[in-house]
Amino acid sequence: MKIGKLEEYRGYTGTIEYSGDDNVYFGQISKTKDVITYESETKEGLIKEFQKSVDYYIDYILPYENTNRKEMSKWE
Repeated sequence: MKIGKLEEYRGYTGTIEYSGDDNVYFGQISKTKDVITYESETKEGLIKEFQKSVDYYIDYILPYENTNRKEMSKWE
């Protein structure tokens, strides 16, 4: 069940959803080419997991994607 959106963190927002079957909150970072999810048993924990996911995306995924795109453009 969709609940709402998380406040912006480092330029990204994320969704808030809840699964009653699993008793867990979860979401996905919005407006990225990649599918990046996070989950927690509490709303407070979900915010922390969202922030950790954004940090990981910015620090480890984006630099690789940008390098990979540059390398691939050489072959076009």
